[in-house]
Amino acid sequence: MKMKRLLLVIKDHLEFKFIMNDYFLTPFFRKFDVTLMCPENSDKFFRASVSSKFPKIKFLNLWPEEEICLKDKIIYWAKSEAFFILNAYKSESCFQKVFLNLELPLRQILKKVQIKNLIILFSPFFNNNVLENLLKIFIFPVFSVLLLFRTYIYSHRRFFSKLDLYENINFDYILWGRPYSITNIPIYNTFTHNSTKIVTICRNFDTPALKGIFTVPSHFTIVFDKILYNHLATLNCPLNFGKAILYEHPIRFFKRGINKEEEKVKNILYATISPWFIPDEDKIVERLYNFVAEEMKEEFTLFLRIHQDDDVERYKKIYGHKNIALEKKFYKQDFKTFSGRKECFPTPDEIEVFYDRLQNMDIVFSSGSTINYEALLLGVKTVFLKPIDSINWIFKRDHLKILTKNYKIPIIENIEDVRKYLGHLVEKSHQNIKKIQ
Repeated sequence: MKMKRLLLVIKDHLEFKFIMNDYFLTPFFRKFDVTLMCPENSDKFFRASVSSKFPKIKFLNLWPEEEICLKDKIIYWAKSEAFFILNAYKSESCFQKVFLNLELPLRQILKKVQIKNLIILFSPFFNNNVLENLLKIFIFPVFSVLLLFRTYIYSHRRFFSKLDLYENINFDYILWGRPYSITNIPIYNTFTHNSTKIVTICRNFDTPALKGIFTVPSHFTIVFDKILYNHLATLNCPLNFGKAILYEHPIRFFKRGINKEEEKVKNILYATISPWFIPDEDKIVERLYNFVAEEMKEEFTLFLRIHQDDDVERYKKIYGHKNIALEKKFYKQDFKTFSGRKECFPTPDEIEVFYDRLQNMDIVFSSGSTINYEALLLGVKTVFLKPIDSINWIFKRDHLKILTKNYKIPIIENIEDVRKYLGHLVEKSHQNIKKIQ
């Protein structure tokens, strides 16, 4: 019997980590003839490393970044904006995105004009309840009209134009790593037949609310968490996500079960976030280092994981400090995609190294990184820092509320309180060491 053909479409390293591992991918090889399509397929070393881990996998060596027509971009932006408005009254993330999403068309229209970042412009509104309510009143008339067209917004497959790539191959299943990527449109139009089934990975808590409507509606959507499952159903019509399927999170299979309570606190990781939100995060890192050095007074290392949109150069002045290091196992940015944009793709072997290194951390800090959730799943202490008032609105977003309220990831409201937190951990670790002795 001929095996059905499955195309894996993976746009960036976050989806790649969840999909390209034994725990998630191996069962697919028993049922499907699997082909991988991602921006790094052009790199021979990358293909060789993937093939050595998964000998049965095939490669589709193209990425249709330039195949997307202006019409599709406009339609998708409009439908995403409609999705955010429809959900603005039940999702803080969607409400914020109604206004932040305006930056994209403004950037295209006013290419030669410097536009002040809308994140900065609207931050006071998102932080102030009175101003926020005024904005909600402003979008209410649009919300009322869109309710009449809700079915058409979610059933948007028919609106996209037909785009022809040079490959003439059809697949029985396509699995999107990133459901809201506009590159999915030409891929769908080129590599599907009438009975092709679409499967989507809902990889994180921010996917249902912050990222917008799926570019291609799915027949099945895989979620890795019961709360994420409920969150998806609250914000999306089944016409968009199809049947939701709850999977065990692949990261849990990397867990080694180290008892951190019996060890000294010596390895600390700080993960930066997009500089859009915190343009002076290098100063926060330096202050964190000073607090750590003051409280630990013993051997320690503060590792830095730099966000892919962040500039490594602005952290150079910190490199000279004792006990501080750029964590290269968490950071790989030496390759350019077909479109010229830098990405952070690990090899399958590096995925295991990544989670192994993460479990060697005694505590993980960030101001909103996905790595906090990954650390949580691996049993590593993790804390959010909320260092300045201007970014308080970020923690009103759905996904961070879920992590802080449902999963009890603590928030340190003032960076000065890091000193107390670390002092408590050091004292606790000393007590545990004495018990062992």
